[in-house]
Amino acid sequence: MKKWIDLSTIGGTGPEKGIILKDQELDGICRITLETYKDHRAITCGLYGNMLLTVYRSTARAEATYEELKSELGRFIALNYDNNEEVSAVFYDYLFHKYYLEGDVPFWDNAL
Repeated sequence: MKKWIDLSTIGGTGPEKGIILKDQELDGICRITLETYKDHRAITCGLYGNMLLTVYRSTARAEATYEELKSELGRFIALNYDNNEEVSAVFYDYLFHKYYLEGDVPFWDNAL
């Protein structure tokens, strides 16, 4: 099984312009970042060249969501990383609905 590596970006500025708390990469294929953002946290994850998703969570739920997303990405890579576009599209849709639409920080809190 591939291993996540810690990136040396802690304390730097993240994709959402917050301070990076965690930043990890899996075998040069995907990355996940946890950062502070206003009074909550932003988690940005993606598969290089294919998908990017940012979700917002309360400070209390951010760490658990980060670990869940990291696990989901790792499983997807282990089981399907053969560029099957149909399977990939279903996975991306699943992540969007499970993590973005069901977040605990309202969209408008992030958009303003």
